[in-house]
Amino acid sequence: MIELIKELIPVFTKYKGRLSGGFIGFLAGLLWVFKGFGAALVFVFCVVVGFYLGSQFDREDSIRDILSKMLPPKN
Repeated sequence: MIELIKELIPVFTKYKGRLSGGFIGFLAGLLWVFKGFGAALVFVFCVVVGFYLGSQFDREDSIRDILSKMLPPKN
């Protein structure tokens, strides 16, 4: 079992975007089946916003920088 995990780790790291996207798509599909299209749409929107904010934090942007990019300036 440990050998199998050691062989699969490089595959998961190489295709992490495809695998995580497929998993999120699977969850969104299940949500659509059980809760309806609107709930699935809200879920996908929240995932996309969370992914965007997470990528901004990975770049070490501050909260103020992130909000200034997302929100319009004051008049």
